[in-house]
Amino acid sequence: MALIIPPILVSSHLELEWQIVSRRAVYEGLAHGVRVVRYDCRGMGMSQRDMIDFSVDAAIEDLEAVRSRLGIERLSLLRMPSSGDVAFAYAAKYPDRVANLIIWEGHTVADDRDKVRADQI
Repeated sequence: MALIIPPILVSSHLELEWQIVSRRAVYEGLAHGVRVVRYDCRGMGMSQRDMIDFSVDAAIEDLEAVRSRLGIERLSLLRMPSSGDVAFAYAAKYPDRVANLIIWEGHTVADDRDKVRADQI
């Protein structure tokens, strides 16, 4: 089984991410039990720079291209904080390809506790 972790949208750069000791340790720990797949968001990190479509639909197709290229039939998806709605949208579009959808911080809209007033900054 493969665990695919879609890009964190605000900081997608795999080469630099691998240098973060704590994150590298998590990925290495996960890799003892499953095949861990990470990839850069289009237009960021080590991906092509000429991509201008940053829509959820484009991100779904990027994830699908990764899955297809690696020959993975069914996968587990880990939705990380700040990775947007790609995992949710992919699972909705391709439910037969998703064995598990793991959600870490599943809210997509800030609730009242997350709002910060300008005078609090």
